[in-house]
Amino acid sequence: MEINNALMIELFIDLIKGFQENHKADIINSDLQVIRKNGKAYENITDRYADFQGLSIECIAKAILYCDGFEMSFEFSTKEYALDFGIVLDDDIEKTEYSLFELTNVLSGNDLKRYNNKFLFDENKLKIAFNWLVSGVDTHFTGIKEISKNKEKIKELNENFIADVALMRRRSAYETNQLNSCYSLFCRNNYASAIRKYEKYSAKLTVIESRVFDFMKSQVAEGKTNEFIAVPEEIDSLKTAISMNRKSGVELLAFYISFPIGIVIGSLPFIASYFLYYFFVDYVYIIKPPIFMPVIPGIFAGIFSILFIRKPLLKLFLRKKYNDYIKYQKMKSGKADTYILSVLGGIIGVACIVFMVLGLRWNVIFKENGIIDNSKFLFPTGEYISYDDVEALYETKAFLNSYGNVYPNPAYAIKLSDGKIIDLRAVGDPSESALLFLKSKGIPFKEVEFLQDIE
Repeated sequence: MEINNALMIELFIDLIKGFQENHKADIINSDLQVIRKNGKAYENITDRYADFQGLSIECIAKAILYCDGFEMSFEFSTKEYALDFGIVLDDDIEKTEYSLFELTNVLSGNDLKRYNNKFLFDENKLKIAFNWLVSGVDTHFTGIKEISKNKEKIKELNENFIADVALMRRRSAYETNQLNSCYSLFCRNNYASAIRKYEKYSAKLTVIESRVFDFMKSQVAEGKTNEFIAVPEEIDSLKTAISMNRKSGVELLAFYISFPIGIVIGSLPFIASYFLYYFFVDYVYIIKPPIFMPVIPGIFAGIFSILFIRKPLLKLFLRKKYNDYIKYQKMKSGKADTYILSVLGGIIGVACIVFMVLGLRWNVIFKENGIIDNSKFLFPTGEYISYDDVEALYETKAFLNSYGNVYPNPAYAIKLSDGKIIDLRAVGDPSESALLFLKSKGIPFKEVEFLQDIE
């Protein structure tokens, strides 16, 4: 199921307009830009985003609302369907953009809610996330105005930010992953596990992490481990990611069930082509490739067709969660993966058809007046040989490879009067009736131990 990015952008803009209307007394001016990714560059499509019929490529809508002493930025990106919010203070020399989370380090009250969220891949989720964000903005709006006029608070914000960045740069990748998971546990109210992890790195915590750590310890001490809601369940991206990753096991089950079905379906057109081709070929007798030849391209075509076969199975297994799962997977895979998959599918399709064409004509045909030699697999044309040019038909009793290994597998070879030898081992053995037919044409039969013994 495709996500209509144009509708999502339009909804975001409508929500921004509603916010502006409710705060028109405080907003002095505003600027709204919509850009889309065009190769490695970005293209401004503010005035024509609705003309792109779904806008399937990555795009960003950003609204900057100018107030007295500060500016607010609301941003919605279709890369991860993320809604972000930031504040830039006019009197901040560094012009750092702070999140609400960072601002609450110096605001009154201990607000630890997560207001920036992602995986908002439908209109309902975006509405909930935007309203949740606005609730935080409204709660702290007066405090933000006061901070924007307070140079000491701005200095404290800067010092916190610089110290936090320095701390995070000193962390190893493992430590970063562990500490990020702590906040994930906090959002799911799993305070006991989060506290144990935080305790290992208590000397390396940022201001925000220290606040979360202290808050959880106080909640545990007061027996209030389930009262605080960091983010509504409907837009909890961490919970969504965990839930969707667990469902990947269901997709694996659907793959295993789809695999044999895909092989059968993929092989049917090639097997049908095999029988249809040899129904029309003009021959008296023929050595043709075995039936497994058309199955080979059928297997590759079948593997690719699993992508389509598994969908009804996923719908059956996931039911109401199917749409969210598909949206999540498409968002995670990205446009590049879809392009690569389509190109790979085209390459596999062409390769299967070429292989089938070569495989169908990989034969040796015995006609009334001569032999058509198509035993060279990669050669698009065969060679006509008159029976008068055939010196003898040899039966080899065993196969001797280039390493000197002997395999007791008999086969046949045709020697021409010019000394050329056509080895029929790769194609197959002539039938008894075909051998009798060749004898009737006056071709002598001989026996040798190995192909190398034919003089």
